[in-house]
Amino acid sequence: MASTGFKAIAQVAEILDRPEIDGTSRHFIVDLITKTLGENNHLKTSLDEKKRDYAQLHMTLTKRLQQANSMAAKTIRSLEEQLREKDCEIEDLQAKIQEKDEDAERALGENAEVIEQLEEEIKGLQDWLQQRGKQIHQNHQLIENHEASIEYLQEQVKEKDKELEEIKRDHVYPT
Repeated sequence: MASTGFKAIAQVAEILDRPEIDGTSRHFIVDLITKTLGENNHLKTSLDEKKRDYAQLHMTLTKRLQQANSMAAKTIRSLEEQLREKDCEIEDLQAKIQEKDEDAERALGENAEVIEQLEEEIKGLQDWLQQRGKQIHQNHQLIENHEASIEYLQEQVKEKDKELEEIKRDHVYPT
């Protein structure tokens, strides 16, 4: 690039040495070239600064991206650990629920057996009460029959007592 710059300067000097270019034109051309070179230098400096700024920005963004990736990886690991813990809690709760269900089923089975036994006992007691009721009814009938027999016999005794009184009266016995 430096050799290109020197060639361009040599060409400009050759043009400026031509006799058809007067001093005012020469001064105008030199001034124009100087301004152009100054602007080019300024643009090159500005471009270099921008390149440095972009390089610095690129390094900063790369560093921040690495930090963000690192933080994201930590967050993901933390969330995965929390997820594993929640999965363990869910498994524990499911095991407890299963145990409670089994206990409830067992209790229902035991209750069903107890209820069945109680129903059998109740049926047995009902049968016994029915038999006792029949016996009480029969005994009550017997008692009524006996009472009737007693009343009949008492009536008979009264009649016999009357007959005896009559006989005694009719046949007076000396006392």
